[in-house]
Amino acid sequence: MTPISGTDARDSALDALEKSRRALPSNVQLNRRHPSFPESQLAPGKFEPAYDDNTTIDGPHRFSAAYWVLGCNGRDALSVLAHAWADWGWSVDDRSAGDLGSVRATSPDGYRLIGRLTDDERLSLAVSSPSFPYEGLTQAET
Repeated sequence: MTPISGTDARDSALDALEKSRRALPSNVQLNRRHPSFPESQLAPGKFEPAYDDNTTIDGPHRFSAAYWVLGCNGRDALSVLAHAWADWGWSVDDRSAGDLGSVRATSPDGYRLIGRLTDDERLSLAVSSPSFPYEGLTQAET
């Protein structure tokens, strides 16, 4: 696979989030803040290291973002997303049957979407890109 740039990683990850939102009813919104949890703001989209080793300098990075899914029943939306992601040809790991259900989907080119339910069935949706060389990060930040 050809290495991607930071710009490509960010743009494709955000496209996957928007495509996921469009699979849900039209009134659904993605928001970093949940009205019922104002203190639990999710982090904005960001570039982050894609490695655990604190001795690595300028190692591979990835783009990630997470949002609350507002305007729908979380468990129902999670089911819709699982089916949509499978229809796109993504590999889906559906663990939504439990109290704290989740569904992970991975695209053939390494992007990942994760839908997670809270204990009261509110849904968050996260995305991450495949890793890319650190050199690709400077392109995205300029």
